[in-house]
Amino acid sequence: SFRYQDRQKNLPLVIERLITFLQNCPGNILIFSPSYEYQSNLVHQVQKRHPNRTYIIQEQAMNHTERSNFLSKFQSSNDNHETVGFAVLGGLFSEGIDLVGKQLQGVVIMGVGAPPPNQKQKELQEYFDREYQQGFEFGFRLPGFQRVLQAAGRVIRSSKDRGSVLLIDQRYSQYSYSKLFPQHWRTINIDSCKNLENRLKDFWT
Repeated sequence: SFRYQDRQKNLPLVIERLITFLQNCPGNILIFSPSYEYQSNLVHQVQKRHPNRTYIIQEQAMNHTERSNFLSKFQSSNDNHETVGFAVLGGLFSEGIDLVGKQLQGVVIMGVGAPPPNQKQKELQEYFDREYQQGFEFGFRLPGFQRVLQAAGRVIRSSKDRGSVLLIDQRYSQYSYSKLFPQHWRTINIDSCKNLENRLKDFWT
């Protein structure tokens, strides 16, 4: 579960899946967290467990030069480099960037991307509840899944690209979310780190 009240207690399980993904997906990887707070809880533990990669982190306030430096780590001409970028879902690096070919080969998305329950989203929910009885769908689920689609889309930028996308949240197994998956997605339910390891090895070897 990646619901807010479950995130902290499930952090060790999430880290195990991240380490498995890093060990079995080659090349550069972007890991999208639901918030800066959650990202800060992950970074040190992942680096400590899997030190043989280059790690870069999206900060809350980044100027143009800092953003360019972040992206340049993925755009290096060195075929042997393996960069892992930590970024926030819905932020600077989850849309509008092109990392083609081997510049990006894996994306991990944690959570379902739902926007925070601020006044704007609550008013949107109330409106669609009144008009269509689908307030949560239009106020939270669909805007969140749009963020997920944008982040997942970073890894496949052309017909020649190849990559793996890992979605971490039990809600993705529910029909209310799985019905939103694009038809061309070849989805596989993962129930253990061993299953994840085997699937990645099958794909990349």
